[in-house]
Amino acid sequence: MPFVRDVQVVEEELAEIAAIQDDLTKFERIVAWSAIHPDEVVFAVRFLSGRSKGLEAWIQQHSSRNE
Repeated sequence: MPFVRDVQVVEEELAEIAAIQDDLTKFERIVAWSAIHPDEVVFAVRFLSGRSKGLEAWIQQHSSRNE
């Protein structure tokens, strides 16, 4: 089962990355973050595209499938 970290922590990390002004630096940070947290990439895509509503429920639903 993939380890799911606290949603607030993940959101804070992603918000920090999203605030980076330089596109190349932002891209590099997203790639590095994704490599470190591969189980959270779907979450990141939804969060960074502005579709974060309901993500905590989505994570819980998908985590329970893996138990």
